[in-house]
Amino acid sequence: MPTKTIDIADTNMALFGSDIEKKLKYNNAKSEPAWKGCGQKEGVQVWRIEKFEVKSWPEKAYGQFYEGDSYIVLQTYKKTKEATALSHNIFFWLGSGTTQDEAGTAAYKTVELDDFFNGEPVQHREVHGQESTKFLSLFPTIEILKGGIESGFRHVEAKQDDTVRLLHVRGTKNFVRVLEVNPDCSALNSGDCFVLLKSNIIRVWQGESSSGFERNKAVSYAKELGSAKAKMEVMVTGQADAEVSEFYSALGGLKGSIAAPVEEKSSSAAKSLHKVSDSSGKLEFTKVGSPKITMSQFDAGDVFVFDIGHELFVWVGNGASDAERKGWLHLAGKYLQQSGRNPATPVVAFKQGGEPKEFVESLDR
Repeated sequence: MPTKTIDIADTNMALFGSDIEKKLKYNNAKSEPAWKGCGQKEGVQVWRIEKFEVKSWPEKAYGQFYEGDSYIVLQTYKKTKEATALSHNIFFWLGSGTTQDEAGTAAYKTVELDDFFNGEPVQHREVHGQESTKFLSLFPTIEILKGGIESGFRHVEAKQDDTVRLLHVRGTKNFVRVLEVNPDCSALNSGDCFVLLKSNIIRVWQGESSSGFERNKAVSYAKELGSAKAKMEVMVTGQADAEVSEFYSALGGLKGSIAAPVEEKSSSAAKSLHKVSDSSGKLEFTKVGSPKITMSQFDAGDVFVFDIGHELFVWVGNGASDAERKGWLHLAGKYLQQSGRNPATPVVAFKQGGEPKEFVESLDR
């Protein structure tokens, strides 16, 4: 029977009380081997979920994710140069092809890692294709590749065979995404760059509207691939170059026109603040402010969902219950569902007193 991949909407449920939790319950935060010694110095650490277990991801592959997997990323940092205490952000990233078991384990273990640090960290849920700026900025380059642990993942290495692979390169000076796409001309667009791997040649295709930064990054990325193992030749082709037909031929031929640049989508939803309550027997969200939101509208005894459009904050008052603190993903999921929002919207959760800078900057003075 094939393994069921996750519906991203389902990942909003923290899965506490489920079979997944029962399988993990025996392993509490203090006894999880993966957490031993973590978060003790500034930097980033990455783990992948493998068969209900948390496995260290090799440092040389940091920033590389497979769409069939789920990962946990810990960022350890100091809030100011003068600070002596370390602070932490915990992210769990869900690939579009990850399984229900992997997604549930990642959610559960994220809360467990939060417990390991006594509830100090800020927790983040990140979904393939909808990653927050904060998550993307953790790595110079984010690579999202086909495959995964369930399908027998493969590293991106230049191999001398007849396999054709196409990598989409897009980004800014601050961060770059490399996304493996179907090797077909229909995947191209004139606003970005693409890297084609076939036999012993690597070709870089530069869209006519791509930025200079993207072009440079695509070339440097291709050269890294070429020198990684087989010293493969790198050829650069512009969209308007005469020899571009060779690039198209390697992808089966151009059957139409090249797509226009892809614009980044952003939510136009107005800011709003919602108080969470289950006093009626079901989870309800009462709007308490919009669009002007100030810190005075938050109450220490409750949990609030602060919706800023492109991201969702879950603020947990110090007087809220432990169950409410641990159930933040469920709360966020219900809100997104009831409000008809994209279920893959980035979600950030934290306790009162641990507000991240992005939250504070979103408030009105």
